[in-house]
Amino acid sequence: MLADRGIGTSPDLCQAVANLGWYYLFRVTSMTKVCTDEGDLSIAHMVQAGEQWSAAGLVFKQRGRLPATAHAIWSAGYDQPWALVTNDTTLTGFEYANRNWQEQSFRDLKSGGWQWADSRITHPDHMGRLLVLLVVAYAWSLALGSVAAAQGRTQPMQRHEDGCKRRHWSLFKEGIQFFFEFVLRHNHFINLQFLPDPRVT
Repeated sequence: MLADRGIGTSPDLCQAVANLGWYYLFRVTSMTKVCTDEGDLSIAHMVQAGEQWSAAGLVFKQRGRLPATAHAIWSAGYDQPWALVTNDTTLTGFEYANRNWQEQSFRDLKSGGWQWADSRITHPDHMGRLLVLLVVAYAWSLALGSVAAAQGRTQPMQRHEDGCKRRHWSLFKEGIQFFFEFVLRHNHFINLQFLPDPRVT
């Protein structure tokens, strides 16, 4: 389970997830420390840009003292490090990058796409049904975006100063654009399929 520091800095949440038999990888605040044999170490302060660091110990000294592995990762080109805690000793911490997919999907379901926040639905059952529809439509848009990319019908990647290539639009937006410009206009049915993006593979 992944969570950002907004809720990840919670010993109660860590314990609840562990009690379910699950593993967690949570980002915590820059003030969070891990208690080790070498003393109490501030996780985020253990690295400089381009470095990574890990240690086992106890986290949340005042509110839980949970056994965990702490990771500090400061990838080159980023403004600050990740301070992470996990109950899975096999994780390196880099798995937290998958959290970005969650953030992007939240944005696409809300202000960047389907405007979920404007639904004004408050009944849990109704909201559950709406979410099913939104997620199916979201998956279909991503699939259309992957088809558009495979067919060369998307914007080219942009190379930034750090040398990395980035999309002009998200795959979600490229899928919607592809739907209106090709699928709908030409009445062309496309099966739900996810294809590798030739721009990045």
